[in-house]
Amino acid sequence: MTSNTPPEDYDQAINLLVRLKVEVVWNGGPKFKKIAGRSGYNVTNQWIERGWPLLVGLLKLNTKEDTDRIRREVRRRLQV
Repeated sequence: MTSNTPPEDYDQAINLLVRLKVEVVWNGGPKFKKIAGRSGYNVTNQWIERGWPLLVGLLKLNTKEDTDRIRREVRRRLQV
């Protein structure tokens, strides 16, 4: 996957979240946000992205448990 190519599978989707330092949270559905305390995080410039449909599908984010699993994996890879 190059920087301009969307992820094509689960591993590429996880790697994208790690590279962007973004975690997934459940708030009535899957949402993506920057991880606090990591480079690129700015308290005054917060954002939560509604589910990127491609990532939601690749990561199978259907329940809160799914988002918890992916968040733990991203944080583990970033050693947070």
